[in-house]
Amino acid sequence: QALKSAEHSQLPRFAAADVMWESFPEMRTQTFTGNRLYDSGGIDENLGVLRGLGLLQRQAKAEHLVDAVELNDYEAMLEAGDSIETVSEKIYDSMKRHPLPNFMPLVSLDRDGGLDRLDEVWDLRSRYIPCAIKLSYAVLNIVLQLSLNWTVLCALWHHLSAQGGTVENEVHHFDNIRDRDRRICFIWVASTVACLETVATLFLFVWGWILLLKFTCSESEFVAFINLELFFRDYIPLVQCFSSIKMGYYVHPAKIRQDHQEWHHEVSCCGVKLAHDNHGRVGHVLVTIAFVISRVFCAAVAVMGFGVKVVIVAEHMMHTQYNFWLSWAQLIVLLNSCIGIVILEEELQDRVFLFIFAGTDADYQEGERCIRDVYRARLAHKIWEDYWQVGRRNSE
Repeated sequence: QALKSAEHSQLPRFAAADVMWESFPEMRTQTFTGNRLYDSGGIDENLGVLRGLGLLQRQAKAEHLVDAVELNDYEAMLEAGDSIETVSEKIYDSMKRHPLPNFMPLVSLDRDGGLDRLDEVWDLRSRYIPCAIKLSYAVLNIVLQLSLNWTVLCALWHHLSAQGGTVENEVHHFDNIRDRDRRICFIWVASTVACLETVATLFLFVWGWILLLKFTCSESEFVAFINLELFFRDYIPLVQCFSSIKMGYYVHPAKIRQDHQEWHHEVSCCGVKLAHDNHGRVGHVLVTIAFVISRVFCAAVAVMGFGVKVVIVAEHMMHTQYNFWLSWAQLIVLLNSCIGIVILEEELQDRVFLFIFAGTDADYQEGERCIRDVYRARLAHKIWEDYWQVGRRNSE
């Protein structure tokens, strides 16, 4: 009954996932025990309850998958010197008689998500140096971005101070832009980008504290650990490469459709989903309009930010009045901002989650999003228990 009310009362996804976390103690203790000897009937029963409540809306395809061909013979052919193309052609011909061949005979997923195998896939001692590098780079990125913005704001201040005097008395910045009117226009555009970045930096700082505050103070165990997971999985990598150029990520062609669907599933106001079917077309139209406006804004900021930073870094590299090492550091930060538009590690993790939780059509339903978020919170909870509370970080 609790899950039915969460699904049909227009609750946002995290609220529904919180209800799922609290309403299934047997799912928390059995499905995610990590015990390979545990009877899977209990797991099937839990999943059956979820499907009955509408949280898992699709059944797996029931078609019979025939056994795959034995690959040992073909491995021998490869060892004998046959090319991959030749062996692939032979495998293809041998599989033609099977309408649904099993291409993944070696794929096996633990239903508990492998929560008891952290020691096998995660060497704690190898994580210290990468963690220190990431945190240091996040601090360095923010400091150098603010230094670039300070240069722009100083140029704007000198321009405004010189407006009452003659052109000869004006303090010139960005002299590589020969035309005076274009240079002044550039200063205004750059100042707009600098102000937006500074405000966004303050927002990032506040957001980080909110995530940690929810982790330490929330009465809900799910809310606490999902925010801890968000802090390390999303927040820290974002701070490492944060700049106005990062807005280009949200207008990437492969990202727009996915984000549009996310907005329809997740955007809420006062705890109520705006794009819920109970609101008819009005909610969907409002969400779509807001999405389009946000993407146009992101595209404009990304283009302006990239142009401004290229000019500023070039200015610093060409003039001796700027510190040599600081100029090279800003160039490295610019390169990092361009590389970090798409965070490869995050995208690969999202692909894995899509493969595991999105079902046969590789498209998230609302119940599947809840299960994914519950798993992410459980994973953070497991890491917290094993590597922090138990103190294994000290013993190793």
